[in-house]
Amino acid sequence: MGPARSEPASDALNITATNVAHVTIDAARARVDCTAQLNVTTDGPLAVTLEDCHGGGRKTVTASFG
Repeated sequence: MGPARSEPASDALNITATNVAHVTIDAARARVDCTAQLNVTTDGPLAVTLEDCHGGGRKTVTASFG
């Protein structure tokens, strides 16, 4: 696997999606919260749902392309 990265953790996700309309991410497992910055590259509309946010919440955002 190699050595662990020395970069500091950030509350952000980089998402690249092709032919996908909706994705659900377990926020706790991804180690982000519902205020995470979503950096999305997609070839069409994409709904991103963050589940299991701090306190058991949920957040859905829609990203567009172009």
